[in-house]
Amino acid sequence: MSLPKSIRLADYAPPPFLISDVDLDISLDDDHAAVRARLSIKRNPMWPPPTRRSGSTARTWRCSGSASARALTPGEFVLDGNALIVEPVPDAFILETESRIEPQNNTRLMGLYASKTGYFTQCEAEGFHTYLLPRSSRRDVALHDDDPCRKAALPGAAVRQPCRRRRRRRRPALGSVARPVSPKPCYLFALVAARLDEISDRFVTRSGKTATLQIFVQPGKREQGTFAMACLKKAMRWDEEVFGLELDLDQYTIVAVDDFNMGAMENKGLNIFNSKYVLANPQVATDADYMGIDRVVAHEYFHNWTGNRVPAVTGFNCR
Repeated sequence: MSLPKSIRLADYAPPPFLISDVDLDISLDDDHAAVRARLSIKRNPMWPPPTRRSGSTARTWRCSGSASARALTPGEFVLDGNALIVEPVPDAFILETESRIEPQNNTRLMGLYASKTGYFTQCEAEGFHTYLLPRSSRRDVALHDDDPCRKAALPGAAVRQPCRRRRRRRRPALGSVARPVSPKPCYLFALVAARLDEISDRFVTRSGKTATLQIFVQPGKREQGTFAMACLKKAMRWDEEVFGLELDLDQYTIVAVDDFNMGAMENKGLNIFNSKYVLANPQVATDADYMGIDRVVAHEYFHNWTGNRVPAVTGFNCR
């Protein structure tokens, strides 16, 4: 057997540029997704070399400094594998990209992919082809969906759409995320647009703030998610009583997906779970099943304070 390759902290360095703000406009169609991204980029004073960002193939690029926006010429950028290299660039500029991707053909279940009930994301750092850095940034998102029967969930916003006749020429934004108080790493971004049933509840924090709690499950399985909701509220109370960490969001959402390649993911305010760790049918579930749900729900919630605010610097090599 081949031994795993050693990854050393010395192999990594701060990125040459930092992305302070990310604006995403995402449109979902039956056969593709269109993603427009606007990145506010500034040179990192800790690292002067040219910029190199990880991502996948995009269709068009636009870059602007102090002058008006203009399309980049072929000589101003290079696609090198999964990296987009743009040079030279000013110390502060806006990079706009437009991508067309096919989530229904994404069988790796990483990034944005299509499942039998809708669209989901897992570790969405590169799947939107926005060439992001793993460092923190603030993010505004608008989502447009061709199917009004799907519910859209984004960190901090979840919208129930009435099911009506499709209007392919008019797709208003389903939901948008208010700019967060603190930035977060790009791998914590998540998006869900699917036909799901909703379990809702409330949680009153120790300071008296009322937060909305939601768990979205596969259609017809609402009753099997009530234990997970109780586990979530218990974890929130425990974090307050033991560590003094109060929920900092007005809304906290969990989505249970049958086709999810991990146990769960701690996306800020929108945890995505494999259904195994949310749904419990009292007629067949064992003690081990209930214990697994209790542990995983608590684990992902605790990330909100004691994990998500300590992002790893690994995953980006500037050398």
